[in-house]
Amino acid sequence: MRGVHKDRFSALADQYAHYRPHYPPELYQTLLKHTPGRSRVWDCATGSGQAAEALSAFFDRVEATDISRHQLEKAPPHPKVHYQVCPAEKTTFSDAYFDLITVATALHWFDIPTFFKEVARVGQRSATLAFWCYGLFSCEVPAINSLIEELYQNTLGPWWDPERQWVDEGYASIAVPFQRITQTTILHELSWKQDHVLGYLSTWSARKRFLDAGNLDPLPELKQRFQTYWNEDQPLVFHFPIYLHLYRLP
Repeated sequence: MRGVHKDRFSALADQYAHYRPHYPPELYQTLLKHTPGRSRVWDCATGSGQAAEALSAFFDRVEATDISRHQLEKAPPHPKVHYQVCPAEKTTFSDAYFDLITVATALHWFDIPTFFKEVARVGQRSATLAFWCYGLFSCEVPAINSLIEELYQNTLGPWWDPERQWVDEGYASIAVPFQRITQTTILHELSWKQDHVLGYLSTWSARKRFLDAGNLDPLPELKQRFQTYWNEDQPLVFHFPIYLHLYRLP
């Protein structure tokens, strides 16, 4: 399957910036371990800048691109981060420019073969390519997990884009024309109250497609069903499996 760079999140820019999870320190430590250079990093499909802001602590300059101007407008300004509207597959960056290229939970939206050609062009010799995604989250309450899985698989199942299968596989089946460095899974823990969980669910692209087709929002009913098992003022610890892939350019 060949991805196509779709914009599913411009209309959700506010929710995305507020409710989407940031990534844990362990992920960035792994990137740095395999990236000796610290000059320039390209965070491709940066969204509202969750990864770009974190990378600014380690690199002299962060180039953060996205096709959604609305998303970029929600990204936090930073003197070392340069945001611009730009597709993943064709940029204005110079040849052999970056020490590290990152894609955080967005690779499945790209024309992947064309993107990899651009990576080969703009990456320095022996630069690192890192891409990752997170799977379906869960908590210690089985009934809550069942309700979320029902929403994901049944209610919204037909409304996910075909590219979602790559996320469900943890990007394991994507063919990459570079040398593999490592593939690992990081378990990210976040303590969230009900409102934050529901806010995160509101950013799912399948929910937006579901609503755009004229269906009723499933989240109010889900909130009611949560009440049986979960005090809305009590946070629960949720676990996000992050599937991280690192490659070395020639």
